[in-house]
Amino acid sequence: MLLLALLAQVWFGGLSGSFVLVDGATDEVWRHDPAGCARRYAPFSTFKIPHAGIALEAGVLEGPDHRIEWDPETYPPQPFWPEAWHRSHDLRSAMKFSVVPYFREVAVRLGAEREQEWLTRIGYGNADPSSGLTDFWLGGSLEISPDGQVEFLQRFYRNRVFSAETTRLVKDLIVLEETPEYRLSGKTGAGPEGDGWRGWLVGYVERGERVWFYALTVKGPDAESIRTLRLEETRRILRERGVLP
Repeated sequence: MLLLALLAQVWFGGLSGSFVLVDGATDEVWRHDPAGCARRYAPFSTFKIPHAGIALEAGVLEGPDHRIEWDPETYPPQPFWPEAWHRSHDLRSAMKFSVVPYFREVAVRLGAEREQEWLTRIGYGNADPSSGLTDFWLGGSLEISPDGQVEFLQRFYRNRVFSAETTRLVKDLIVLEETPEYRLSGKTGAGPEGDGWRGWLVGYVERGERVWFYALTVKGPDAESIRTLRLEETRRILRERGVLP
């Protein structure tokens, strides 16, 4: 118990966090806080990985350059919005800047029935969009665990969720860093939860022919407390486990 507490201080800055890592070659699983890895939370913007795939498969989006004009009357700006959200985007930039208004409009164009059909088909979390068409992934009814995130990512990566072309397109959109030694891919997510903020980073690391899948979730007192910590702690843990050099 003391060791776990010390590791939490090192890896999560003293905050409550969970991490799951799966070796794609051996299926070996390593977890910090197994109970937290099994618990479901709102996915927030990590849902953009399957949401982009769903929209591409359904024909709502035609590709990474599909532009959606921002309508400030339909999606009025909020004080907490980053500057990048105050304009129109294509899918590529909407993923890069995690643009919520873009994906709310994607949800409207898909409609409630198709959202439900696709969530059930791909087996994402509890597959429940019932709380509202434009925010069910943002602290609403849709929930997924870190274990569930990694399970989904493995199926996604191996072309078992979407077509090979859609999978390739979405993979290209979530590359965070590429070096001669490795490629780090992933998607962040964050939003209010109870008396604080829930943060996510989920994805995978490719090194040569090998791939590892990971999911981090952490709870902090506010958005700023988790903003940079997610990537910093993911990198640190991946280095500790020998995944990153």
